[in-house]
Formats: sequence, structure tokens, C-alpha cells
Amino acid sequence: MVTFAEQSWALFGAGVRAVLEAWPALRIAVENSFGGAHSREKALWLGGAVRDYLVQNADLEQDEVEDFLADIMSTEFDTLVEDGSLPQMGRKQMEVKAMEVRTVDNNSDQEEKVDGGAEEMEVTDSRETPALPCGTQADPSAATSLASIGHEAAEEGWIVIQRKKK
Repeated sequence: MVTFAEQSWALFGAGVRAVLEAWPALRIAVENSFGGAHSREKALWLGGAVRDYLVQNADLEQDEVEDFLADIMSTEFDTLVEDGSLPQMGRKQMEVKAMEVRTVDNNSDQEEKVDGGAEEMEVTDSRETPALPCGTQADPSAATSLASIGHEAAEEGWIVIQRKKK
């Protein structure tokens, strides 16, 4: 039987990954292999790394999450994100964390009241599915469209993602 904690942990991880999958900067980095031959695997790893970072650091501020994401994009994908999406990603990840905390707090008492005859629930691991399906956005209103983002190689081998100038 899957416990509430296990189900909650799986849903929290899925929320973190969904936010990352909607991030155009990460999609561009993966689709163009900015992280090398293992860009897709790095994107999958990033979901777990962000989830763990959010859980292990109780008093995080949004700018700390932004810095963490910027560091990962820089070190793992050789990409500087300058399209203004880092604050949005930090905010969205903090919202996912806040939802997780509220869910755990609200349901911790209920879990103690559940008897042993409860139905079994199956939780699947979505890491087997592609991390960044082409053309998919979890929140279309929150993500900048790929058509409006340009990328260029900087002098030192970095890839810079920024909005196209009109």
C-alpha cells in the first residue's frame, strides 16, 4: 500500500518537473544539446535536484531558487539565462513547495485516522517519460513562446538565451 507520504512525495516531484518542462530556456538547451550528448538525462536529473533542494532548505527565498537554477543552467548546460524567466521559475517552484507544505499539513492528521482496509493506490514514476515533450507547456500563459526567444553563442562558449528585440 502506498502511504500518503509516498504519494505526496511523488506528486511534489511531478509538480517540480512540470514547471521545469514548461521553461523555454531549459527546452531550448535540451533540444539543442547545450548540455552535451546527455542533455535529456541532465534535464531529468534537474527535476530531482530541484525537488531535493526545495525539501532540504526549509527557509528558502525566491532569489535563492533563481540562483540555484541559474547555476545549474550555467554548469550543466553552458547557458546563461537572460530572458527574464529566472524570477518566474523561482516563483513557480516556490508555489509548488508551498502547495506541498499545505497538503502535508492538511492531511497529516487524516493519515493517522485511516484504517488498514484502505484501497491501494499505484504511483508511477514519470521519469521514464521524456522530460521535455516538444510543444508542451504546463502553463502557456506563464511561459514565453519559443518563437520569441533567440539564442546566440557568446565569445567564451556560453550560450545566452534572451528575448528577441522588436
